[in-house]
Amino acid sequence: MENNCDLNKMKKGGDIHFQINKYIHQIIKPNMKLFDLANSIEHRINDLTCFNSKNPLDCGIAFPTGLSVNNCVAHWTPTIDCNKLLLEDDVIKIDYGVHFDGSIIDSAFTFCFNEKYNPLLESSKTSTEIAIKLARPDMLLTEIGKEIEENMCSYEIELNNETYKIKPIRTLCGHEINKYKIHGDKIIPNIYLKDYTKRISENEFYAVETFATTGSGLTYEDTNNCSHFMINYKKDIKKCDIPNNCNQIWKFIMKYYNTLAFTDRWIIGKHLIKNNKKELLESKTLHKYLNNMNKTNIINKYPPIYDTEKNSYSAQFEDSIYVGDTKTIILSKPNN
Repeated sequence: MENNCDLNKMKKGGDIHFQINKYIHQIIKPNMKLFDLANSIEHRINDLTCFNSKNPLDCGIAFPTGLSVNNCVAHWTPTIDCNKLLLEDDVIKIDYGVHFDGSIIDSAFTFCFNEKYNPLLESSKTSTEIAIKLARPDMLLTEIGKEIEENMCSYEIELNNETYKIKPIRTLCGHEINKYKIHGDKIIPNIYLKDYTKRISENEFYAVETFATTGSGLTYEDTNNCSHFMINYKKDIKKCDIPNNCNQIWKFIMKYYNTLAFTDRWIIGKHLIKNNKKELLESKTLHKYLNNMNKTNIINKYPPIYDTEKNSYSAQFEDSIYVGDTKTIILSKPNN
């Protein structure tokens, strides 16, 4: 499988991603179920890309819709039985992806109903804009991280009569995008990394994302609530790596998602054919299979990521870009 995304297909995906951004702003409201919001976004992606279940890898949703609220920074998507509501005082990161033939647009924004959070949102938005302006061939990626960190740390916010210095989330970063592979080999750190020496080359695609927080900037994973999964495409997977009882679910994942990320709620309720019989994939059964494949290092888990300060708020802004020899194009916005 070739690594390079197709620029025209990226532009096509970017146009659809931007249409969905406008759609989200029309439908989002206080006390909305996050499950309904995720479903609405994903249905709209499938409609606008003309997703066809007979050829599931041709186009459609690139990864589960992230709806990470407050101190949850990334990788949270509602489970099939989730009743969590979006409250009027919440800050939500909305991260969704569109692809055509594996050329992935990965872009996100932060939304809040209360204007008091605007400095937090602005700190991430302007940091992402600065990073994009610096993205050009031969640019040292850690130097972009340095500028992100300096800009973000220049902001502060007053909440409940207390002033908070805004910080970058240190463990998260932007990343190169390859065909059918959301995370390429290169990263764009949110901070200065002294020993990171990789540079941008021309004809590369990146998801430029910055994460700001009123908290510590340090994170932990909620491993008990994982709903993001992806084939470990950095491993040369052999047939002997697949546990004996997982052959059918492996074939299912390869057919419908291959190396694209997926979530359990898309699979629960589906059927596998085992020993000429239909097996209903209930939550417990599915997670048993996924855990077995995780143990053999062929499926990776991506649990929700939280700032260690539970009462903190975080923001994220992200665009997908193409770095050409003379021009950097923002693909997830129009008129570029």
